Amino acid sequence: MNYSSDLNDAQWALIREFTVRPDPRGSVRRHSMREIINIIL
Repeated sequence: MNYSSDLNDAQWALIREFTVRPDPRGSVRRHSMREIINIIL
């Protein structure tokens, strides 16, 4: 289900680099950061 507040591709491209983990160790994410940000918005 899509909401009007969901990020479009252009908006996601602007903030995607801020969601990358600098250290790859640790558990694998269950959900994409795009999904999480859309939920917050």
